[in-house]
Amino acid sequence: MAASMRGALLGVFLMGCRAGPVPVGTRTQAGEAESTLARFAAAVDSGDFEGAYDLLAAPLRARYTPGTLARDYALEPLAHERLERARRALRQTPRTSPDAVEFPLGDGGAVRLVREGAALRIAALE
Repeated sequence: MAASMRGALLGVFLMGCRAGPVPVGTRTQAGEAESTLARFAAAVDSGDFEGAYDLLAAPLRARYTPGTLARDYALEPLAHERLERARRALRQTPRTSPDAVEFPLGDGGAVRLVREGAALRIAALE
């Protein structure tokens, strides 16, 4: 697998923490993002890479299949640690807009979810 593809997948497993209240006007969107992120982490943790794949935004789904996602996760030595960071990202206060939610990470990266149709999907976990 090309290093750039492996790096892109590794971004799927990089996350941070959330703290503080979510403003009233963004609770529904933030709650939806938290649910999507929690379902992604649970799917990966249980080995349900089809379920995890279905939660990715179109650009990531275009680069991966459930099988390549599973293979890359198995080959990445820090994948389990990064998945734990994904869970901790749920404690971060997200930034919201009508079409996106972003959970900032302490290292300057962010977990980004974008609206595709009626659902929020994971666009970046960097």
